[in-house]
Parts: sequence; C-alpha cells; structure tokens
Amino acid sequence: MDSMEDHGEGSNGHPPTLLQLINYEEEFSAEMRSFLSRSGFDGSQMGSDYKVVAIIGPQSSGKSTLLNLLFETAFQTMDESQGRYQVTQGVWLGCDLASRTLVMDLEGTDSRERGEAAVSFERKSSLFALALSEVLIINVWTQDVGRLNASNFGLLKTILELNAQLFQSASSQSTRSPGKHHPNSSDSVAFKTKLLFVLRDHVATPLEKLAEILLTDLHKIWEAIDKPDALRGTKLDAAFDVEFRALPHKILAQEDFLVKAKQLNNEFHSEIMYRPEYKRDLDIDALPLFAENVWAVIRSSKDLDIPTQKQMVATIRCTQIAKEAQAEAESQLTTFMQSAATSDGMLRGLQHAFDDIYLAAHAKYDQEAHRYAQGIYTEKKRDMDFVLLESLRVIFDEQCQLAAEHVVNQFEARANAVRKLPAAWKHADTLRAERTEAVESFLAGAGAPPEHAKLPLSPASKALASRLDAVLVRTLQTILEASDRDVDSLWDKEFSTRMANLADHAKPASFWQQTTTTFESALAACRLFQAEIVGQHGLSLPSDEQARIMAELTAQCIDDARADLLQLIGSESVVLKRALKRFEESFRFDERGVPRSWSERDNVDELYLGALAQGNALIETFANGRVSQHFKMVILSEQQVLECKDNLQRSAAPACTDAKRVQEAALTKMKVPVWLIGLLIVLGWNEFMMLFRNPWLLVFLLMLSPLVYLYITLDLNSIIVPMATAMIGPYYEQAKRVARDLLDDGLPRQANSEASGFTKSDATGSLGTASTSSAVAASVSSDSNRREVSRADALDTVASFRTKAE
Repeated sequence: MDSMEDHGEGSNGHPPTLLQLINYEEEFSAEMRSFLSRSGFDGSQMGSDYKVVAIIGPQSSGKSTLLNLLFETAFQTMDESQGRYQVTQGVWLGCDLASRTLVMDLEGTDSRERGEAAVSFERKSSLFALALSEVLIINVWTQDVGRLNASNFGLLKTILELNAQLFQSASSQSTRSPGKHHPNSSDSVAFKTKLLFVLRDHVATPLEKLAEILLTDLHKIWEAIDKPDALRGTKLDAAFDVEFRALPHKILAQEDFLVKAKQLNNEFHSEIMYRPEYKRDLDIDALPLFAENVWAVIRSSKDLDIPTQKQMVATIRCTQIAKEAQAEAESQLTTFMQSAATSDGMLRGLQHAFDDIYLAAHAKYDQEAHRYAQGIYTEKKRDMDFVLLESLRVIFDEQCQLAAEHVVNQFEARANAVRKLPAAWKHADTLRAERTEAVESFLAGAGAPPEHAKLPLSPASKALASRLDAVLVRTLQTILEASDRDVDSLWDKEFSTRMANLADHAKPASFWQQTTTTFESALAACRLFQAEIVGQHGLSLPSDEQARIMAELTAQCIDDARADLLQLIGSESVVLKRALKRFEESFRFDERGVPRSWSERDNVDELYLGALAQGNALIETFANGRVSQHFKMVILSEQQVLECKDNLQRSAAPACTDAKRVQEAALTKMKVPVWLIGLLIVLGWNEFMMLFRNPWLLVFLLMLSPLVYLYITLDLNSIIVPMATAMIGPYYEQAKRVARDLLDDGLPRQANSEASGFTKSDATGSLGTASTSSAVAASVSSDSNRREVSRADALDTVASFRTKAE
C-alpha cells in the first residue's frame, strides 16, 4: 500500500490527503514532514500550537467513521455490504487544519487478518498513540463493558504500566517550570493524557453506571501495575483524565447518533476537550523526528523495552527550552525593530543588536539545557540556531536590500549628474572610483554580517557590485553616444563645411588633391578627439574596445565623406548646376567680380568659349576622382559627361546671344549720323536763338537738364510710368463709363435726326427740280437710292461708336 492515498472528499469539499504513517509491515513513513507542510502544519506559523488525537478499539467498530464525523478527515470506512473485514492497516494520519488537530486512526484490535501477531502490534501501536496523543479515544461497544477481553482490559493494563515508566518524571528530574504547574497535576508528572471512552450503540444502561464500571477497572489496573518510586502512592488522575461519551446506534437511531456526534465534534473544536497539561511541548517541526524515534524504539524492543525516562524528558525539555529561547529572541527582535526603525525603513545598529539577541538566546538555552543528554542537547541547539538565524537572516536580507537600493539610487543620481556635464567623458575615472568606494563602504557598513550571528552574505550584497557596474556601463555608454555627436560636429566643421566651400570654388586642377588633404586632416582630428575620449584620460576603455571604436570611426568617416561628396557633386543635375554657375561667373563677371556692360571692346565669342571651357573642365573634374588611398568616387560615366557638356552648351548659348544683342544695342545708340546733327542745327537754329534771347527759359532748361539726366540714367521711366498709370487708371475707367453712357443715349438720336434732315432736303430738291425739268426725273430714283444708303451709313456709324465705347 502506498504511504499516501486520497480517500474521497472531506466535509469542506476539498480532497484531503492522508498519510499511512506506519504500514502493515510496521515501517515508519519518511513522508511525514513533507505531508505536514503540504497540509498547512508549518512550524514557522504554528509552532507547538496544535493537538494530537488518536483512536483505538476493536476492528470494524466504526473508528474511522467516528473520526470523519469529529474532524475534517476522510479515513476509509468499511462497506457493510461486503461483509466485515479489516479496513485500516497500520496507523493512518489525517489533518484537520481548522482545529489544528492531527488525527491518528489505528488498526483495529482483535484482528482476524493478523492472527496471533495482532497482540504485539496492538500494544506497539497503542503505546505509540499514547506517546503522541493529548486525547486518546477508546472506542468500545457498550455491550462489551465489564468483559475481560472484549473491553481490551489486558491492553489497557499494558498501556498504563508502560505509560508510568515512560512518560512520568521522577521528582529528582522534574523539569516543569513553575509557570506550568496545574492544580490537578502532580509535581512529578511531565504531562497528562486524556482517555476518552466512547461507548457505541448505547441503549438503556445509564452512562454514569457504565463509566463507574470502567473507572473501577482502570483504578484496579493502576493499583496493580509496577510503578516507579516517584509514582507510588499517586492516583490514576495524576497521569490521566478519564471521560466518557455515549453514542446511539448508527443505523437504528441515525438522527440521535448524528446529533451526539455533532456535540462531540463541537467539543473537539473548542477548548473544552483540551487542557494545557496535555501539551507535549513538541514543535510541529520536531514532531516527525520525535515520532519516528519513538516508533523505532518501540518496534526494536521485542519485550517493549522503551527509551529511558531521561531520554524522553530530555527530548521534550530541550525542545521546550529552545522554543522559549526563540520566543524571547523574537520578542527582543520585535522590540529592536520598533525602536530602531527610521523613516526610510532602515534599522540603525542592526549588526550589534543581532549579535546581542543571538548570544542571549544561546546563553538561555545553554543555562537550562546543558544537563540533558549531549546528543539531544546539541541537536536541539542546532534546530534552535537554524530557526533563530533564519529569522535574523530574513530581516538582515531585507535591510541589505533597502541599503543596496539606497546606494544604487545615489550612484545612479550621481551618474546622471555627471552625464549632463560638458565633456562628461572626462569624469569617467571619478565615476569608477565612486563605484568602488560605494561597494566597499556598503560591505563594511550596512551589508556586513553580524560578528557572532554567522549570517551568510545577503543576495543584495552579492548583487550590489554587478548592479553598480550595470549603472556604470549604461552611463559610460550614454556618454560615449553623446561624444559621438561631438565627433560628428567636429567632422562637419573640419570636412563637410570646408568641402561645401571647396566645391563652390573648385579648381579643376587641384580639386581632388584638396579634397584628399581636407579628408585626411578631418580624419586625423576626429581620431585624435576620439582617442582622447576612449583613452586613459577619458573613458579608459579596454584596448581591444578602443581599437574597435577607432576602426569603426575610420569606416564611419569614409562613409560620411562619401555621403558629403555625393550630396555636393553626386548627380548629373548637381554637376551641371555647378558647371553652369562656373560659366555664369566667368562669362558675366570680369576679374574684379563686376558685371560686364558688353561694350564694343568686349570680345563676346572669346569670353563665351573661355567660360564654356571652364564649365566643361569642372564637369570632367567632378566626374571621378580618388580621395587618397581610402576610396574612389565615380560620379559620372563618360556618356553622362558628354550629355552634361552638351546640356551646358545649350544652357549657356542664350547668354552669349543676349550679350551680343546688348552690345549691338549699345553700338546703335552710340553711332549718331553727322548729317542728322547738321540737320538738327539748321532746323533748330531759331529755337536756339530763342533760348539765348530768353535767359529765364535758358535757366529753366539748365535746371531741368540734371533732372532729365537722372531720369534717363536711373531709368526712372520704369518707376514713374507704372505709378502714373496706377494713379490715372481709376479716372480713365470712370471716363470710359461716362463716354459709354453718352454714346448709348445721344448717338442714336443724332443719327436718326441727320438721316431725317437729309431725306427731307433731298426730297424737296428733287421735287423742285422735277417741276422745271423732266430730265431730272430720272435722277429722283437715283437720289432715293442714295438716301437709303446714307441712312444705312448713319446706322452703321452709330453701331461702330457703340462698339468702340464698349
């Protein structure tokens, strides 16, 4: 059978886990400690604040069923439809966390399956239960009360006898402290046990009568057993509290049975069932080892020769003393933490206080426990040390964590301040020194373990150096990135700016040589600056890291130089633009930079061809070249060079044409014919004489001459004419509107009037003539035709005036 099984669900709905503490072959389980931990019985939280209850009784008497009703357990029960058989084998352990109770279900007595070997196991398991239990439930059939074997009379006798030898302390070895004496306990009793008789299937006999019978039997057994000298003359109640409960028949009186079981359940879940003197003073963490040792001793002794009283008391007392020392140390620790706490959560004087608490706990334990067996004394002291140091370690680690956080935050703030300084790389050595000083100061101060309480170095202390290193590395990386921007600025100053000026005034013969010189100078300046940053007087990076950075810098400078050159002369359009600019500078401006006026002395063709040659030379220069040994630039192919030259020539041709036009216009203005001068003198002689005879007019003309000269020289015509046009424009538009209105109203009437007058006079003349001469008659028709034509002409004239007005 496995040591751990699941027997269904408990009343709380969760599947409880049971442990077969002692199996059928009488082997003790090694899983007890882990079982208790998983079940919530943790020594750090529970200590000795728990109870142990066990049950013994005949096989198939309902022991497991009773335990399941009293506690939150799920021990396997018998299926009555399958007959009566052995259900519980060995000793099973269950946990009721709600009442902090460990429950042991023992294999039933008088087992048919074990046969003759049953008696030996019954006594061993009963003695084991008695050694651990505060309350021992004895399940008895009511009808068996008063019988010898059925009521387990022999087993009770053995238990009482061995209990007197094993668990009672002689007065000379009593270690009970005065504060734990109880009125009903003997001074020689180490602890007591409650024997709870549960009478099953109770019907008619009064419980008091049945209890009287059983008590009589118990007193007879107690008087008859062989007791140590310290217990002679004592009564049964010096070692045991005996109580009785009765339960009705589970089937025949099921409701009454459940009511009584619930009442008993309430007693076990309150303090009614327990008394302080029942405590075994065993810490829950020590219980597995104690139980295993007890069973080993019981099992190995065929004649039930159990451990001596001194060893058992030593185990219990050393545990109790260690617990008291721990409690006192924890109290001192709590007081210290309350008094020494500061606003930032730090505890001042922690190491010294820990040493005092640790030494005081050891002194207390040594003073009271040194007289017990050396092995037990040492073992319990080691257990106490473990618990005490673990409590101190948790607090120490928390304090180290807080202190380490404070150190890291301070260092990070300092690193951020350094990072913002100009030329922050010059302060890298200072940061490294502050990092080392911070670690050393921490390990000598807040992170130093106490002198006597040998605590390990806290994880925070171990991680502090690496955390500060991480901050330092991040800061140096940030500084290095910031210095990269400084290097970029230096490159822009030393190369990019100079190359822009060089490209604007490039000399074809020396452009690439000047570019190489500028590049090497800028590269040397950047490398020198970068070496200062990463070197001994800067960030002090490792030599291999410096070499890597310098190699990356060289490659970056080459890439930047290539990019700058491509931006300046990196396309056909840019080259053409620069060539055209060079042509313009050479063709339109003289050596002094003064714009040419294109006089008759200027040779336009020669100047044009010279400027064009300079543009073509610039195109060929920019087409390709080499910058030292570092890289070669191929900007334009041969075909692109030819196309660029052709485009330059087409773009420059209009400039030449314009220059020639200006020159011709100037020549035309300058050449006035001689005959024209003579003609002006002959035709203007009278005007000249009039000027000479009229001084005021001459003075007026002399005064007007400078104004005319300025008007022509300054080309004031281009300013005055638009101004006059803008001023006259509104009046001109208004005059057009007035004229249009007049034309619309007056011209039609005038045309009609003229046409009427012409018709009337013409008609009169024609009629007068007709009366005197018949020859004129023929002309009447002709005059009539002319009259119609004249009328049509008048209408056309009006229409034309209207059209012009519009």
